[in-house]
Amino acid sequence: MIAAAVKLAAAVLLLCASAQALTFDFDDIARVESYRRISIDVCDMRESFGIRDFADVQDVYENGRHAIRSNGTKRIPRDVAVRDYTGEKFYDDMIAYGFPASAWGLWVGPVVYGTTPYVKTGPRVEAGKSWARAYHVLYILHEAHAGLKNAEAAVLTTDAAAADTLWDHAVEEIEDAYGVFLGVGACAPSRFAKSISPENSEKFTNAMVAARNAGRAKNIVLLRTTLQRAVDALTVICLKATEVAVKSPVSAPIKWPLAAASLSDNYGLNTTQIALQTAVMRVAAAAFPFFKAVEAYVGTLAPEPTARMLAYLNHNCAPNDCPPQAGLANSIASDLKLIAESNGLEYDV
Repeated sequence: MIAAAVKLAAAVLLLCASAQALTFDFDDIARVESYRRISIDVCDMRESFGIRDFADVQDVYENGRHAIRSNGTKRIPRDVAVRDYTGEKFYDDMIAYGFPASAWGLWVGPVVYGTTPYVKTGPRVEAGKSWARAYHVLYILHEAHAGLKNAEAAVLTTDAAAADTLWDHAVEEIEDAYGVFLGVGACAPSRFAKSISPENSEKFTNAMVAARNAGRAKNIVLLRTTLQRAVDALTVICLKATEVAVKSPVSAPIKWPLAAASLSDNYGLNTTQIALQTAVMRVAAAAFPFFKAVEAYVGTLAPEPTARMLAYLNHNCAPNDCPPQAGLANSIASDLKLIAESNGLEYDV
């Protein structure tokens, strides 16, 4: 294993120096550090996927490793992936969109355990590395909206002491969400970290600082507004990560229309075609997690480009509808821009 902990400190300094217009003065550095160390587990899983050590991937996923609570217990990736967080706005939005409450577990499990549709090693490796990075998104959204849930409960209770406690928890969870964000980029090279421009990092940071301050001030209206700004910034980051994955060097030689061929039955394909088909699956697998992470936020207001994106990334578009490789990246970038703008988000191709 690469010494991920050493890389984490450097990555955090780079991320913070690149664009942090506001200062995030944490109430409890040790607690936030525990959340930031989730990235070390992510790095371990990503690196193990890269060397095909799937047993180690499963060990980290099922047991956790580096992110340890103050009581000595570990934060376990699988627990967060499979848990039902109904009642948190993030999960309620996903359910309203049509995803099951345990959607993340259903998406990540096949990659970790090598079941359909990730039986082939190449696509499984690419999907695994991307899902590991997209795990940051899951954890950030969960913690941020857990904070909002506590704040909403604080407003409703008539018990002043209970309200104060709930507001304290809300502030802590928003800080914890930002602690996870600070770990992004700990694994290098990372398409996800590269997709975070200084501008989008600054937007997310500023929104999270404002949300935390709104929690301290017990201002529920401002908290809702600023958290939505943070979610918007994180959504753009994920859309850019999708584009970065599709434009990566591994996609250059692909004949994308071959993706229309059956991926479950190689009958009738020669060796070269099968190799190209697998390459298509690898690129789609690398990009898919980042788009899926925020689909519920953007899909309703942009149904047509969202359907095209899913066709591209599920490698099942028809030959006449699937752009040739030369134009695929530009087609996807254009659709991502359309999706963002349909949702009132800024997106530069």
